[in-house]
Amino acid sequence: MIRMQFRLMINKKEFQLVYLINLVYVFLVYLKHISAYWGDEVSTILSPGSTSAIVWHYNISRIYHIYIILLPFLLVLPFAMSFIDDNKNLILFALQIRSGVKVYYIAKGIVCFIGGFLAFFVPLFMNFILNHVTFPDSGLTFMGDLYDINFDSLVTGAGLTIEARGPKTWFLPLFLASQEGYTLLFCILFSIEMGIFSTFVYVVSFVLKRSKLTLLLPFYLITACFEKLELIYRGREPYLCYSILSYFMLDGWYGKDPLFIGIVILAVLFIIVLGIHWQIRRDQLE
Repeated sequence: MIRMQFRLMINKKEFQLVYLINLVYVFLVYLKHISAYWGDEVSTILSPGSTSAIVWHYNISRIYHIYIILLPFLLVLPFAMSFIDDNKNLILFALQIRSGVKVYYIAKGIVCFIGGFLAFFVPLFMNFILNHVTFPDSGLTFMGDLYDINFDSLVTGAGLTIEARGPKTWFLPLFLASQEGYTLLFCILFSIEMGIFSTFVYVVSFVLKRSKLTLLLPFYLITACFEKLELIYRGREPYLCYSILSYFMLDGWYGKDPLFIGIVILAVLFIIVLGIHWQIRRDQLE
């Protein structure tokens, strides 16, 4: 069942559209960095790990912020709408008879996660490879120059003028050992987050199953609420970042608390498991 659903997903226009948008985004970021550094001294060019599409830099500021706005809609498309499609095409019952109700919903959830993950990770990994073969290892990172005497205070947050929750730099030993490995880890974490949120929207489709358009709204409204909290509490101490979609984007910002995002993701996973279990029981009783 998983294999069949996976083949169905990769042939869907929605999945291909998200994949294409992500490809366009990472190549635009790549080209913007090339045009910005063309003819510059090696020492002034960002290292490969810091030219990734998930790393904020003033070179790509406008594209980056547009992409962040689009994210709540992009993660819906890969496969989260497939339950609505099956229901509208009147094949839901036939698929459940073929595989069993429990297998149907669990398999769809797994493929939804895989689709959300792949639609983001593959373009990001291509971007990672391109950056590695294009840009020099200059020691200039998104957190500052490795050879700057103030670099320690930049990565540890010792120089912050306000109190903030969480470490300034997650996985600091890895960051100091390999910026490329650090960026790749965050590409994986970011893609996992997108896969989880995509599966969450799939569970929401059990309730909002009349229209695909309405399915675009719930997660957008949730992220908008978190962004509103971000604006309200930005100037308060200890500062905590509420922007859940930017937690695994590397912007050098502080206040990103692993405990907070961990609780959010665990809550989402709990809703996913509960929602799938509830829908299985509901269909079995019917």
